[in-house]
Amino acid sequence: MIVAGVAALALTGCIKEAYMSGNVLTTSDVEAVGIDQNVNGLAVEMMGAGLSGFYGTYGFHIDFGIPSIHIMTDSMLEDLVMCGDYDYNQYNNYAMNLGQGSSGAYPSYFWVCYYKWIHSANVIIAAVPSTSDDPEDLVNRAKALTYRAMCYLDLARLYEPKENDYLEIKDNIKCLTVPVVTEKTTEEEAVDNPRVHRSELFAFIISDLEEALECFAAAGNPTSTTSPCPAIVHGLLARTYIEMGYWEDKDEAFRKDAFRKASDYASKVIAAGYTPLTSQQWHDTGSGFNSASSNNSWVWGLTLASTMTNNLFNFTSMMSNEAFWGYAFVTKPGVSSALYSAMSDADFRKRSFYMPGSGLECELAGNDQARQNTLKYAAPYQSFKFRPARGECYDYSVGVAADHPLMRVEEMYFLKMEAELHVNGLGAAKSLLEDFVNRYRYEDGSYTCSAADETAFVAEMMLQKRAEFWGEGVLLYDYKRLDLGITRKYEGTNFGTDFQFNCEGRSPQWNICIPRTEIQNNVGITDDLNNPDPTQFAS
Repeated sequence: MIVAGVAALALTGCIKEAYMSGNVLTTSDVEAVGIDQNVNGLAVEMMGAGLSGFYGTYGFHIDFGIPSIHIMTDSMLEDLVMCGDYDYNQYNNYAMNLGQGSSGAYPSYFWVCYYKWIHSANVIIAAVPSTSDDPEDLVNRAKALTYRAMCYLDLARLYEPKENDYLEIKDNIKCLTVPVVTEKTTEEEAVDNPRVHRSELFAFIISDLEEALECFAAAGNPTSTTSPCPAIVHGLLARTYIEMGYWEDKDEAFRKDAFRKASDYASKVIAAGYTPLTSQQWHDTGSGFNSASSNNSWVWGLTLASTMTNNLFNFTSMMSNEAFWGYAFVTKPGVSSALYSAMSDADFRKRSFYMPGSGLECELAGNDQARQNTLKYAAPYQSFKFRPARGECYDYSVGVAADHPLMRVEEMYFLKMEAELHVNGLGAAKSLLEDFVNRYRYEDGSYTCSAADETAFVAEMMLQKRAEFWGEGVLLYDYKRLDLGITRKYEGTNFGTDFQFNCEGRSPQWNICIPRTEIQNNVGITDDLNNPDPTQFAS
């Protein structure tokens, strides 16, 4: 994929589209269509149906970009449960840790998608010189730099092999991430492009983000919720520095500085005027978790036009139990019984999950007939968090056109409290957690953090974060960073038998394998330099 992307930089011809299904963006496309349209096209490419080629090649209905990746990563954890028919769940391989080695098609989706998006960003960056003084050019360059940094940050967090209790991480791959491909990478360099040390990749990510801030500033610091802007860059820097705070090969001063920067950048996002979702916004039957413009919480969201999808290849089909046309109506994605039981009845987020007789039912989307049908087939613990667009339960051409969150301000509150735990201690972190929960989530202000040490605090913080970001693709990076385990087998579990396994500390499945095709085409990465096949863990 890297080789094909780099080679395409030199292609001629004119494909007059802002994004191309089954192709990669080329310099001639930028010239023919214009930079603006290609920057917008990159965002569409990230959540369009079938644009990676996985449906055309494998028939996978999971081929709809980053929203699908978010379901994949949540499926590897302990709270996303299919409360209905597992046989229709398109993410069973991720949930069961099957076919996750280098020869598996399912884990290769991460690699192919992210490098495709990186390539598109590289073409745009190459077309806009850093020396330009045109505000429009500077904004487009900043956006492309932000997209590229976001992709590399996700890749770094997915592919860096972290220590675990099950599979040995050999010394020769410790701290290695992924190959770096820039707008200057040649085809010759791409075919011998090794994994880089995390220090090198994170320095590159920070450089992209800092340059993006400079470009935005020179262009007047534009604002947006559906396209990169300074607040989004600050959020990505908070995500970046929180990871660096746990680098065990650095001294205490380095780590503490990283935590301080994570806290500072998270504070910048919060101070930009964003506010956490209210109960009304969270549970809105027409715009709940499907509209970036309906609230002041979303820092970054992607917009999906109904013309770019179909009834199956989209997040709504997979995750909205009120969408009668989709997989979710059959599979019934919901919450683990363990998390549901741990949530307080005073927490309005608990009403996102259906439990007959609990008295916590939320209002349902659609007309009277739709609501009756939803309840008729509802299963305990199923979710009503993600609503079909405009509350349309029957017409998929309307209901699938839902925005998808990439960053909410609530994440910044959690990153700040995690960072403050290491900067100013347990008391400061507890105060931030209690303030957030009582001010924004518990309707009676009854929450008290009882943690007596850092380990207990992390557990309490993560309980609240699990309730907050269920289904949004945020949590895998927290689990991997914090060396947390997963528990699916317990008395009263609602996981199916085939999915009931526990893991003490990190799951080796979270160290994603580099696909076989990359190893065959890039001599810089050999089998010996790949992450270990995690399917051994399942056995």
